[in-house]
Amino acid sequence: MLISPLMSPIVGIGLSVGTYNWPKLISALRNFGVMVIISLISSYLYFLISPLKVPSAEIIARTEPTLLNVVIAFVGGFAGI
Repeated sequence: MLISPLMSPIVGIGLSVGTYNWPKLISALRNFGVMVIISLISSYLYFLISPLKVPSAEIIARTEPTLLNVVIAFVGGFAGI
C-alpha cells in the first residue's frame, strides 16, 4: 500500500515526458519526492508503534520474489500504460 501514493507522480512523470511538457515534469518530480518522503515517514511511524517486532514467515516470504511476482508486476505495468 505504500506504492499507491506514488502512482500519480509516476504517471505524471511519464505523461510529461511523453508530451515534452518540462514544467509539468518538474512539478511531477517535486510531487514524487514529496510522496517518497511522506511514504517513508509514515512507514517508519507505523512500524515504530506497531506491535510487530519480529518478522513472521509470511513477511519474510514476501521479500523473496518469485516468477509469479514478476508476471504480476508486468501485467500491472501494462494495465497502467
